[in-house]
Amino acid sequence: MNEAAINAAREGKTIINQKNFEDAIEKLIVGIIKKDDFRSDETIKRVSIHEIGHTFIAAYFNKYFDLKKVSIQSTFNGAGGYTLFGEKPEIIDGGLYTKDLLKKRLMIAMGGKAAETLYYGHDQVSLGAIQDLKQANSLAQSMIGNYGMGKELMVFYNEDTESGRNPFLGRSLGMGSKYSDKTKEIFDKEALDLVKDAFEDALDLLNANKNTLDLLIDKLEKNKILDNKSVMMHMNNLN
Repeated sequence: MNEAAINAAREGKTIINQKNFEDAIEKLIVGIIKKDDFRSDETIKRVSIHEIGHTFIAAYFNKYFDLKKVSIQSTFNGAGGYTLFGEKPEIIDGGLYTKDLLKKRLMIAMGGKAAETLYYGHDQVSLGAIQDLKQANSLAQSMIGNYGMGKELMVFYNEDTESGRNPFLGRSLGMGSKYSDKTKEIFDKEALDLVKDAFEDALDLLNANKNTLDLLIDKLEKNKILDNKSVMMHMNNLN
């Protein structure tokens, strides 16, 4: 509310409008946008590819997700670009977070890395995927350790995961002595398998729709920002 009020005051308004709220939320999420962009064309191209990887998958699964916007504007917190989306209001209000939904959220998280892999190859993926990997692995650990979404660990609950103290693949430190080495090994494998499967599924989906990706990437490079409507107009007749 305070950020929105500041935005409105800067515009000389006495009433806070919806855009003031949206701009305030965006600032809190991604930081302050840089006015000047001195990045090379090659860098902007790569950032566009990375962000469209996230964006396409979020838009593709619009049964679950509302895509807000995608931007290749850099921010002062180090982001070269960003994609804003969230679950549908009925999912948030009802708490209907199924395994299928969360697996698709993993795919979105891995979409940037998958897109870079598709266009540049495995050996030329940038460090831009590091936060995506962190987010995906954290979610996968929660799915196995807290939500009962494992195969062998279908009814397992790991107390250490809940507190955020369980490092990924941390057999010696993460799960404490009350868990057997076998349970720790299964936990690590099932969480890693979720992320690996999400990456492969994301790569397959993007590869099957590369023509649409090309159009979206080109449009994002030219316009810097695309909203939901601009993206969805290209999402017809997909594989």
